[in-house]
Amino acid sequence: MIIPNKHGEKLVGLLHETESKEIVILCHGFRSRKYGNYYREADDLHAVIQHFSGESHVVSAILGHSKGGNVVLLYASKYQDLRIVVNVSGRYDLKRGIAERLGEDFIEIIKKDGHIDVKNKTGGIEYRVTEEALMDRLRTDMLEACLKIDKEWC
Repeated sequence: MIIPNKHGEKLVGLLHETESKEIVILCHGFRSRKYGNYYREADDLHAVIQHFSGESHVVSAILGHSKGGNVVLLYASKYQDLRIVVNVSGRYDLKRGIAERLGEDFIEIIKKDGHIDVKNKTGGIEYRVTEEALMDRLRTDMLEACLKIDKEWC
């Protein structure tokens, strides 16, 4: 299934049809080979929810794993239109663990090269972290976002 976002990009997903009109949207984590910025992905999630709501479906819940867990919380803080939002292993502190994963001098390297290649155990490049993606992560404040979620909806 392909759904356009507000930037004209194509969002790709799978719909598993059942007899029910209600659907749950699952949001993947970072290592699922999909990249993007946190708040932009929350807007992409909104495009998906709007798409299904317009096709006689009812989105009853959103569930996100890892980075997707952060995205569903950011979505809830901005749109506040779903009662069931499930975060599975999304990080509270997005700054935590970066130095262990990228090295203590990650800021200097990324400022110099514009990216850091994270290698696997055999020395191959597992994924690339760009300066833009890293700065987006460091700017995203999950506490601030969670405090914006209307507790009456929960």
